[in-house]
Amino acid sequence: MVVISLLALFGCHGPKDAADDSVAASDDSAADDTHTVEPDPECFTPADPAIPTDAWQLTTDPPSNGIWTYAMGPGGMPLYAGSHNTGMALSTDRGSTWRQLPVMITHTLSDLAVSPVDALVVWRSSGGLLERTTDGGWHWESQPLGSIGQPSSLVYDLAVTPWNGDRLYGVDNRGQSSVSVDGGASWTTMGDIAIAMSDRGSDPYANHAWHTLPEVEEGGRVLFTDGSTLFTSDDGAASWQARFTGKVGGHSLVRDPGNPDHILLGASDGLLESFDEGENWALRTDVGDGLELSAWSADGSWLAFASQTALYVSTDDGASFTTTPMDRVAVEALAIVDNSRLVMSWLDGSLVSDDRGATWVNASDGLIDTGMSVLTVDPVCPHRVYTASRCSGGLLSSTDWGNDWRHVDSYFHYVMSVHFDPQDPSTVWAVSDDVLKVSHDSGETWAIRYQQYHFHAFAIDPEDSNTLLMGSVGSGEDADSAMNIYRSTDAGATWTKASTGLPSSEASAHTLLHWPGNPDVVLLGTYKGEDYSHFSGNGIGMFRSTDRGTTWSATTLPAVDIAWIAAAGSSAIATTEDGLYRSTDEGVTWVKAEGPSGYMLSVDVQGNRGLALAQDGHVWRSDDAGETWIEAPGGLDGPPGSFLAQIRVSVDGTVGYATVYNKGVYRIGLE
Repeated sequence: MVVISLLALFGCHGPKDAADDSVAASDDSAADDTHTVEPDPECFTPADPAIPTDAWQLTTDPPSNGIWTYAMGPGGMPLYAGSHNTGMALSTDRGSTWRQLPVMITHTLSDLAVSPVDALVVWRSSGGLLERTTDGGWHWESQPLGSIGQPSSLVYDLAVTPWNGDRLYGVDNRGQSSVSVDGGASWTTMGDIAIAMSDRGSDPYANHAWHTLPEVEEGGRVLFTDGSTLFTSDDGAASWQARFTGKVGGHSLVRDPGNPDHILLGASDGLLESFDEGENWALRTDVGDGLELSAWSADGSWLAFASQTALYVSTDDGASFTTTPMDRVAVEALAIVDNSRLVMSWLDGSLVSDDRGATWVNASDGLIDTGMSVLTVDPVCPHRVYTASRCSGGLLSSTDWGNDWRHVDSYFHYVMSVHFDPQDPSTVWAVSDDVLKVSHDSGETWAIRYQQYHFHAFAIDPEDSNTLLMGSVGSGEDADSAMNIYRSTDAGATWTKASTGLPSSEASAHTLLHWPGNPDVVLLGTYKGEDYSHFSGNGIGMFRSTDRGTTWSATTLPAVDIAWIAAAGSSAIATTEDGLYRSTDEGVTWVKAEGPSGYMLSVDVQGNRGLALAQDGHVWRSDDAGETWIEAPGGLDGPPGSFLAQIRVSVDGTVGYATVYNKGVYRIGLE
């Protein structure tokens, strides 16, 4: 439970000011509303016969999204991979296969450093803590990084000197540098690097470009870049001098193994080169632009630079380069293993090349993200399903009943819910923390439509796709001033507060449903707030609107936590802390269903087929549109482990899906 309890402390966004009653999307976040619906010619493929009907089956492991750094032992092995999303992984076969390592906290911006004398000694920055292992990552100890022990001060960069395995450098999110001379046991605060924090804009990962290049001998020069300025220090980080300012790729800062004075740095408009250890620089335009990553073989025989579109390789110390185009997405890390193999991360894991980038082989076995919580099924195509990971793992889709998953090429932090437009199923909306995104091509590409608070509930008017409702959370990170409902009549371009009748609360406006057949009636279920995981606090019950979500009044439902409300034919089903409740009169009265008991997290009904998920892992089934329920055989492999866990039924009613945190997505055939 450590990850969950610390998630609010180590979140990726800061608090925002309360909005006026009428708020508008920023000019650069408005989505393009012009789109054309193209029918899917393979929309009705039959269910996979391999899906069992007597037990829940774990689908293919969702791939890990976002290896941000590779780190190697002094002999070139083992190879470690650091990920903001899934923690850390280990490879002992030159990057061919991986094993996840048991780190304390996964979801923080972090860096890795490996001892130059012992490949089993690894340091990992994890928020305000330094984690250290002496057995290759299987057991860890941690302590605050000197004075950088506050959760609001996150250590984004970590480096160890190649000449002294006990001398470490750390840089926190304020640009404060620290030094340890005893292997991280104690830290001394050093110079404040004059990082222009305003240059970071709204990119939560601008600090991923931060990189320290330590000195190669005692008393030598230390270099650091934040992605926009290069700094040097000649007194062991006591003071820093800015050398130049310009867009650079921090993880392309590399030193020539055969000549420590020779340093290269990728830039947005070419390659920067210095022959006096960073004192003076010259821009070369004979190499490609947008260079973000670099790797130099330990023996100095060759080096590689990478942009998002091409790989550049040199075998003459950078005097000349050969170019190989790449069509990979979101390249984040690069390393040369054993002086021969190139390892590169991309959106869905890791790749290896034994011919210097001419060809690549997927090498992601073992790099998985099991932090799934959200599920959504396509309302038209039975074989298409979406799942989403907690805290930056992103949104994944499958078009073959969960046999294979791939990441959607767009940044999502902590996905709260995904919704299809009932008028146009190729338009999909996703709520991710304080961001609302929209896709007009069935989830292939996305645009930010609005950003303000921690949002959760979302609903689309079934008769007017331009009319949207969205609910905020009144506590925790990115909290609204109180729980509110916001209403838009222009497809999310502008929003007006529509909370008349709602009491002031720190709860989450968690789930919304237009009554089937009468969209004038809208139901709102409230739930726990306080953090993105929704583990703490309490809801304040269910509310009802008869004017399409403009004003509200409390219902008679005797429950406080309503995690989900689902349409079931001409009725509605609500999950509560005390079982399932059903209404057949537009939410005026509610009757508790026989059978399901205890904390219910999710329910879905497609036609007559319904599934409901309990917090203890039990699954309940209905074959009469939610009127009656029986406990389904072959329960899930353990409880869901998340208060955002969900269960779904394919639109044709043949396959059920459920999420179990730290295990993945399960499925079952429904006879």
